[in-house]
Amino acid sequence: MYFHAGQDFVLNTRDVIGVFDLDTAGASRRTEEYFRHVESEGAVVDLCAPGTLPKSFLVTDFPDETIYISQLSPAALKKSGEAGILKYYARRPGMPGPQHKKVPPDKGQ
Repeated sequence: MYFHAGQDFVLNTRDVIGVFDLDTAGASRRTEEYFRHVESEGAVVDLCAPGTLPKSFLVTDFPDETIYISQLSPAALKKSGEAGILKYYARRPGMPGPQHKKVPPDKGQ
């Protein structure tokens, strides 16, 4: 399933390892060291609109290990991922999406 991660960016839920709150996890020394390490490898993508503050970060394994910084709260990201709000995005041209098959009606009914 796909969900909105910020701006016009959509992630597949299979690729997400974790969603973290920047207010709590960002205060950790280890998180800071991890960010510096991943940033030095060029694997940090900022999805925040200009002038907005980031609220969360997503650790993914797509492509490889990448961190996406989002202006959306972890609760909003969780809600959109669970509800499948963005099934629309999965059907946009150029976006991989679910393959739908026509199922013949049950003849026993």
